[in-house]
Amino acid sequence: MSQQQGLILVVSDDKSPAFTAVLGEAMFPVIEASWTEASTAVMQLHPTAVIATADGNAGSKLDALAAQ
Repeated sequence: MSQQQGLILVVSDDKSPAFTAVLGEAMFPVIEASWTEASTAVMQLHPTAVIATADGNAGSKLDALAAQ
């Protein structure tokens, strides 16, 4: 049986969130996208999981991303 996992999309406006390096070591593939790119990345890549970093004003961005 295959142990292959799906794509993980990390959404952040930080250049490189601290947890991205840990994910990259433990899991593959991990793709990074900014909040501006997030919607397109979800539509094109169909990730298995989305991990997002957000500030206090990200509520509507998170809602829109979750709706996809």
